[in-house]
Amino acid sequence: MAIVYVTNKKTGKKYAYESVSVWNPELKQPRAKRKYLGVVDEETGEIIPSSKKRGRKPNPDKNTAENEEKASGRRTYKKMVEDMQKIIASRDDEIKQLKAANRKLTSKINRIESILNNDD
Repeated sequence: MAIVYVTNKKTGKKYAYESVSVWNPELKQPRAKRKYLGVVDEETGEIIPSSKKRGRKPNPDKNTAENEEKASGRRTYKKMVEDMQKIIASRDDEIKQLKAANRKLTSKINRIESILNNDD
């Protein structure tokens, strides 16, 4: 294992990687596996560790704000779901009433048809 330093030519920033040599049996050659450690401080030369997530820096204030937003979003979503469930329940009741009315009308039509058929 070794620590490898890579400098970005455009920005001039120096990055630190942990490099481990691994044998590739197919190619029968060693290959380097690298793990990102962080950015190297220009003044002190110390490695500033990464936040363990690509492209993100740890910000405790932002995390709490994001958590609150997510919680309020979940509350909003729950309310929407509850509203939709109420609408579905009311529509189910309407469907039941319409089916009952349809059965009554069908039975009346059948009676009228039977009366008309008996007169012939």
